[in-house]
Amino acid sequence: MARRNPRVFLTATTARLSGLLVALLLLSGCSSVFFYPDRVTYITPDRLNLEYEDIYLDTADGETLHGWWLPAEAPENNARGTVYFLHGNAQNVSSHILNVAWLPERGYNVFTIDYRGYGKSTGDPDIEGALHDVETGLRWLAKKPDVTDRPLYILGQSLGGGLGIALASEWT
Repeated sequence: MARRNPRVFLTATTARLSGLLVALLLLSGCSSVFFYPDRVTYITPDRLNLEYEDIYLDTADGETLHGWWLPAEAPENNARGTVYFLHGNAQNVSSHILNVAWLPERGYNVFTIDYRGYGKSTGDPDIEGALHDVETGLRWLAKKPDVTDRPLYILGQSLGGGLGIALASEWT
C-alpha cells in the first residue's frame, strides 16, 4: 500500500478548503456583483415619437413593477405580433428602449418591464425575484385582448436572454 505524505495531504486539504471558502464568499455576494440597477430615466418613448402607456404591475410578493406598452403603428387590432423585451443586467428600460423602438413602426406591439430594483420598480434585485417579475409580465400579456390572438415573441438581452429562456421553458 502506498504511503501518503501527511504534509502533502494537509496542504491539499487546506487548499481545497480555502478555495471553497473563497467560492462561498464570492457567491454570497453575487447579487450585488451581478445586478447593476439604475433609477435614472434616460429616455422615454415619447422623446422617440412613440405612443406608449406606463404600466404598473403588482407581484405576488408585494413589489410593484413598472413597464411600458408600445402599441404597434398598425390599424386597430391588426398588429403582426407582440415582442416582450427583457433588458440586460445594467441600468433600466429607459436605457435599453432604443433596442426595440423600431418595432412599433414595423407593426409589432412591444412590452417591456423593469425588474424589481430597476427604474421605477420597487424592491431589491435578485435572480429569483427577476424570474418572478418576468412571469408577472407574461401573465399580464396573456390577459391582454389585443395580444392573445397574435404571435408573442420574447426578446432578451444579456440577463434578459437567460430570463427569457427560463420563462419560455415554463410556458410551453
